Amino acid sequence: QSEPLSETKGLILSTTRSETTSVVSESSGLVAETDTYIILADDMTFIKGKGASYSDGVVTVCKGGTYRFRGELKNGRIVVNLKDDNDEVKLKFYGVNVSSSTGAPVSVIKAPGKVVIYSADRMVNHFADTEERIYTYDENAGDSAVIFSKEDIVFDGGGLLRISADFNKGILCEKDE
Repeated sequence: QSEPLSETKGLILSTTRSETTSVVSESSGLVAETDTYIILADDMTFIKGKGASYSDGVVTVCKGGTYRFRGELKNGRIVVNLKDDNDEVKLKFYGVNVSSSTGAPVSVIKAPGKVVIYSADRMVNHFADTEERIYTYDENAGDSAVIFSKEDIVFDGGGLLRISADFNKGILCEKDE
């Protein structure tokens, strides 16, 4: 079992077979226990908290809340699709690398409340699609950009957000209000 680090910046999850523990702090102090923590990995993605699931390379966020991401998906996606939830969704990235050959690495399909994409201070976050991608546009999947949204989105944070758009657009928001 890991010992908590009192002066940790960013997101650290240590895992064992029996438990997942978290140690998180930001410049404003410790974060809420209600946040959901996600470590992205091709072989096994870990999720601690509620409102998100993982299947076949896709992390799906289905409830409002704050989601903290770290790790890498070489061929995966993050999809926000809230069913009956008008709450705000915050996607906070702590040095992630997500690429996809099947659709947008980040898709906001349905999120009636505000959606915030946050790059943590001093972190580099990279999202990319691939040139080899087969174009099979699916309106429900939102695959016409690296970061695609049918809803309004806000970008925030002091970190770097790198977009590599080899197939189509970099960032596309279809909502025009």
